[in-house]
Amino acid sequence: MNAFWKLSKRIFVLFFRDKASIFFSVLSSALVLLVFMIFLSKNAENSSAANLLPEFGYLFQQWLMAGILYTTTFSAALNAMGQYPDDRHLKISSDLMVTPVRRSVVVSSYVFGSTMTAFCMTAIILGLTYVNILVRFGKFPRPLDILLVLLAILVSSVFHTVFAFFLATFTKTARGYNSLGLVFHSISGFLAAIYLPLGDLSAGVQNTFAFSPFVHAASLLRKAYMFSSLGTLEDGSLQAVVRGFRIFMGIDLAFGDLVFKVWQSLLFLTAISAILFLLSVRRISRSRDRL
Repeated sequence: MNAFWKLSKRIFVLFFRDKASIFFSVLSSALVLLVFMIFLSKNAENSSAANLLPEFGYLFQQWLMAGILYTTTFSAALNAMGQYPDDRHLKISSDLMVTPVRRSVVVSSYVFGSTMTAFCMTAIILGLTYVNILVRFGKFPRPLDILLVLLAILVSSVFHTVFAFFLATFTKTARGYNSLGLVFHSISGFLAAIYLPLGDLSAGVQNTFAFSPFVHAASLLRKAYMFSSLGTLEDGSLQAVVRGFRIFMGIDLAFGDLVFKVWQSLLFLTAISAILFLLSVRRISRSRDRL
């Protein structure tokens, strides 16, 4: 267990020593915010929901901030897991193979260390989003809201780290991993439907996205970030409007008449993460030079 913690800490420390990794993780969040501000803000102001829901600007800003947290989690997980192909390229993994530490411990340390890295990086961005909300609207989240968002970030970090680990097993060099990671990071916003509301897509695409783990991860972040503000509205006469707004904006995911609950999304993400992890371990175990 001591070896596991030391190896996990190594992944965490190396990431935060690398100023480029931190910079590009923050830059990706800034670019998403810029895209949101340029392309989405005006459409939101002209939407029918803006005339029906009180404080729509505040709700929409929360929706945007949740999307930024999602992209940060994805990019930080990809960058942190980049240590795995780097170690193989530098033959550090070969040194680990001759130590008495079990291979399962080494593999788990990469996943755990990268998960904690993605979680901490996203938690920092979370603080910045709350500052933005405070400056623009003069509101600060309740302690329960912060706790729920942190839990959602943790779940999202686990999934995206395991996904990044799965990608890493398909590449033999750090350059190959970075190229593959760049492709997935570029389309992550579309995979999670954060660049536009789900309601703007066709019914067939919405039903398909309802079974995307990326969309479920983004949905959990939105639910947590907007928990109190939407909960207040649901207690009033706007219950039907709020329900439609939640589905249209991808806060709640629906497949036909079925609306996924939080525990169902958690179970789905847990199952997908476990499958990806087992597939990754299998790929590594089939070839000794993969570690």
